[in-house]
Amino acid sequence: APARQRTLRGTIEWSYELLESGEQQLFRRLAVFRGSFTLEAAEAVCEADLDGLESLVVKNLLRRWGSGRLGMLDTIGEYALERLEESEEAEDVRRRHAEFFLAVLQEANLNAGKLDARKPLRHDIALAEQENLRGALAWALRSGSVTLGLELATAADWCWVMYDHDEGTRWFQRLLERPEAETVPPELRADALRCHSAPAYISGSPQLAERLQEESLALFEELGDEHGRAVVLHRLGI
Repeated sequence: APARQRTLRGTIEWSYELLESGEQQLFRRLAVFRGSFTLEAAEAVCEADLDGLESLVVKNLLRRWGSGRLGMLDTIGEYALERLEESEEAEDVRRRHAEFFLAVLQEANLNAGKLDARKPLRHDIALAEQENLRGALAWALRSGSVTLGLELATAADWCWVMYDHDEGTRWFQRLLERPEAETVPPELRADALRCHSAPAYISGSPQLAERLQEESLALFEELGDEHGRAVVLHRLGI
């Protein structure tokens, strides 16, 4: 067989080299997504357009799932990720990815301390984007973007409580242990400590949960935030 067909990687690399430069750039950028993603996400994070996406679908480098979401097969995604990491725009694309999914999660209305009673709680959105949330949190830790990481983790508050409290506990611990956590805005730190306490409590660590809530309460009192104070007092009462 031709050299390009002797390994799967060789076939993918050959297909990549046949792409135009704009298609190559889009292919690399799309590797930032974990699992699947929406058209809106591709447009916002990767500056994609329909023609570019359709071209990658036709060339079998991108798949359209039955749900309407888009994604890459794992082996293709791994190759695309290598190309992204080699590029000068890798960190910029990762930051745009994290900021986009922060906005998505905030719109999902799942932070128990900041609930908007006029809007539904969109657990369905959070569950669909679970892998992208994990990818954004992992990048925030690696890059030292702790403020953005804590914003993501607190926006997913009810996800940790309802679906995976052990995972939520691990993310908050890792973010709050970073030295950069000392410089995050106090209102965010207060909210993060409160959010951290809920999965810790459900995981069977009531003493840790109480300590986190007391630290959160002290910060909300310093800030004069009566709503935040009320939410934490309710938790402490429980």
